[in-house]
Amino acid sequence: MVEDARTKCSYCGEPATLKCGGCKIDVYCGTDCQKLDWASHKTTCKEISLERTIERCADTLQRAYLDFREITYDSPIAKVEVKNDRIYIYDGPISMRKNGIFADFPNHLITERSVKMAVLCFLMCNEPIALFAKLLSTLLTHLKLKIEEVSVSLQNVPRKTIVVYPNGYEHHNFPGHKHEIFCVTSVKSGKKWAIDLAGGQYGLCQPCWRWEEYEKRYVEEVITVHLLGTNETYVKACSQVEGTPSLTRPSTQDAASHLKAAFHKWVETLPAGLPKMLILDDEKFKYHQDCLLKDVNAAVRKFVDNSNYTTEARKAARYERDNPGVSSQRLQDIRNALFQRGYDSSPRSTAMSMLSNLADGGGDLNLDLEEMEIWLSAGLRG
Repeated sequence: MVEDARTKCSYCGEPATLKCGGCKIDVYCGTDCQKLDWASHKTTCKEISLERTIERCADTLQRAYLDFREITYDSPIAKVEVKNDRIYIYDGPISMRKNGIFADFPNHLITERSVKMAVLCFLMCNEPIALFAKLLSTLLTHLKLKIEEVSVSLQNVPRKTIVVYPNGYEHHNFPGHKHEIFCVTSVKSGKKWAIDLAGGQYGLCQPCWRWEEYEKRYVEEVITVHLLGTNETYVKACSQVEGTPSLTRPSTQDAASHLKAAFHKWVETLPAGLPKMLILDDEKFKYHQDCLLKDVNAAVRKFVDNSNYTTEARKAARYERDNPGVSSQRLQDIRNALFQRGYDSSPRSTAMSMLSNLADGGGDLNLDLEEMEIWLSAGLRG
């Protein structure tokens, strides 16, 4: 979205190489021209710098998530097929799992990066939002921005992804599923950007978009807008539902804790922290971004290699066998409580009531309802 660098002085038109330290696009033949041009260049410079910072932030988080998802992958895959605008993922046997829950990502079955992104992101849009909400806020903390979590229904997606189970049943990601993204708004200018970390499953591989373009091209409806942290609350609640969710969600959260710890440890080695990294020149930014992701990935991989969820996997399978459909219904109830509109005229009170009933009823949902009240009263709008 940010323009390419120029080669002529933005003030006098002569050949120039002195690059503006802010936008890093406009160039000048000397400091005199730069000073003379500042009054007219200032607003544009700040807007370009802001957009570049948001784009770099989105790119860093998307790369971090895709790596995290690949390392912690938990779906055995036997085959991947691409047919026109559809990607078919054939579910493999449970024997392909390792350590009870994890599975090697099938890089040998995939040659295109966009296909790999689709497989990694299939129906995972809540996870990166939950995982990176606080980190996104930290990265952009020095800027006057409002960050929200937004549920949308999509349209005109370039690609659809389908999982095919051994019994032949096909699970489609489009249509019929909401999609979770970040909306970042400049408090000063009102300009908005969409950060879509799991859009690869729909062929939307670009992580950052100007909101008006993203909305016009791909958004059928903005369903709900939530306070930053709502998806994290949702994932935590789901992780405490007995059965399969109590296996897959906690293993991801355990791995996520190592990812976050690695992020924070790495920050201590960089003067001025992560926000400073986002405004470095291109070469230095790329170097520090690669170093960051290398360290974070190493921490997550070490955790996965030394983890074993075999006992938990057997317990979860036994629960699902003895209580068919129960965990799925409880997950849907939690999702409805946090995300769905239309229960009554007061979505917040309805959500709190439902979550309270879930926590009290089954005995397996240990929710911090005071924390839920804070999130919902501030962020849930129907």
